[in-house]
Amino acid sequence: MTTQQHSAVPSCYKSGTVATRPSALRSAWIEIKCNKLALFSFSFIVVMILLALFAPFLAPHDPDALNLVEAKLLPPSFLEGGSARYLLGTDSSGRDLFSRVLYGGRISLFIGFVPICLAFALGVPFGLAAGYFGGKIDEVLMRINDCLLAFPSILLALIVVAFLGQGIGNLMIAVGLSYVPSFARILRSAVLAERNRDYVLSAQAMGASHFRVMARHIFPNITPALIVVFTLNFASALLEAAGLSFLGLGVRPPTAEWGAMLADGKNYFYDGWWMLVVPGVVIFLVVMSLNILGDSLRDAWDPRAVRK
Repeated sequence: MTTQQHSAVPSCYKSGTVATRPSALRSAWIEIKCNKLALFSFSFIVVMILLALFAPFLAPHDPDALNLVEAKLLPPSFLEGGSARYLLGTDSSGRDLFSRVLYGGRISLFIGFVPICLAFALGVPFGLAAGYFGGKIDEVLMRINDCLLAFPSILLALIVVAFLGQGIGNLMIAVGLSYVPSFARILRSAVLAERNRDYVLSAQAMGASHFRVMARHIFPNITPALIVVFTLNFASALLEAAGLSFLGLGVRPPTAEWGAMLADGKNYFYDGWWMLVVPGVVIFLVVMSLNILGDSLRDAWDPRAVRK
């Protein structure tokens, strides 16, 4: 059974005078290339991921090495009093901020990505079942979902961390569970829009099982919407994980992590403002880039988007 693919045509993609309809992935890439801000955001995210992956080879110093005598609170190298050895300056313990940002990216991006994968894995079957079967199953599942949605995600994560305890693993579980209701609700809405389409009714008439209809026919058609939600929630989860680390509920010192770096710098706002600015700017740019990328993907794949 051939499923219907719903992908909008990017406004800048035309063949002669007639716009063609590329595949979903090609449509997304064309949209990103046509939007300079989206292309910059995509490039920035790729660069940050590569910097994090290759941090052991790129970092000029050990991120946890202390140098209280010679390098305490040195400003960035481009400011007066800075040292060429420390590009972004040092913290209150003489640790190189540039090295800690690189290593911190490995933790921060990881604890932003893994929880969303967990939320995806739990929320997808939850939302698929609710949207496809409807009736009492939908009613029960959505009332459970509503109870979880009644808690702000950061509050729900705090409750989970309070029960499980401090640590990277528990932090990822806490953040992941807090985003399950969001995935389930959005997925349910997408399934409701698809379950009565001709291709689904045809598959059911041919005797396809419920599992096959959901997995083989409905799920591929709602995947673009899920990728958009995944991207946007990735940004929110990264920000939430950094906030929990800032509160002391995430990674333990001296592990380099962007939220924990903000917590280290809050007491040195006047003497070492770069301790706050450097990780803060990095978090801001990564989150903003993910949001811009998510918006671009939504524009590329939304069949209702108005193209001029």
